[in-house]
Amino acid sequence: MEVEKDFANDTIRNRNIFDYLLLKSSRKCCKGIYNYLEDAGKTMDSDRSFYVIDLGDILWKTQLWNDRLPNVVPYYAVKANADPVLMRLFVLLEYGFDCSTEGEIRLALKSGADPKKIIFAHTIKARKALKYASSVGVDLMTFDCKEELLKINQDFPTARLILRLKSESKKSVYNLNKKFGCDLSEVENLLLRAKNLNLNVVGVSFHVGALCESSETFVSAIENSRLVFSSPKDTVSNLQF
Repeated sequence: MEVEKDFANDTIRNRNIFDYLLLKSSRKCCKGIYNYLEDAGKTMDSDRSFYVIDLGDILWKTQLWNDRLPNVVPYYAVKANADPVLMRLFVLLEYGFDCSTEGEIRLALKSGADPKKIIFAHTIKARKALKYASSVGVDLMTFDCKEELLKINQDFPTARLILRLKSESKKSVYNLNKKFGCDLSEVENLLLRAKNLNLNVVGVSFHVGALCESSETFVSAIENSRLVFSSPKDTVSNLQF
């Protein structure tokens, strides 16, 4: 299948996901894109930027993930790249979405995401954003302190809560432990507080930091998560491992 420059041009300009996938299906298609990009670099305004996405690589990696971890649904962090083509592709691939702000939730919903497959993954949420999440049915969210529990109890008491833990991140370039997550020593009190407020804690999360260079960091974080599920039964109700 031969691809003309006009088709390549329209594909990049219109950002049609199915055209992107079609282009990836043929080496000749890719060659057409390469030729277009080479010419564009010579003729386009130097102040106008663009980028090229290999969606085929995403499809391959998704298949690899599904083969190796068939029971684990990936949640895409919208903050990484909120390109509408990418977002729509992840909806089609049945990904969940990790959103840190009201704006990111809006982007995910606009892309067609199921509200039940969005996690509001910020442990300190603005009340306005919390009420918005409630209004659109995004009920899965993180917390790491008693103050957030009290806020959720007032504004969204039916939410499903994820307790965020600190993790050992010494071998990560960017360590987020100073900003987010609770210590293991705080877990029992937080779970008990949530239970006394009749809040629904359904799981645990952690973040090993950006550019983590050690698999042992993940092992340690998973082991700590398992300890939470082993908490005394009088402090937990809906946690299932």
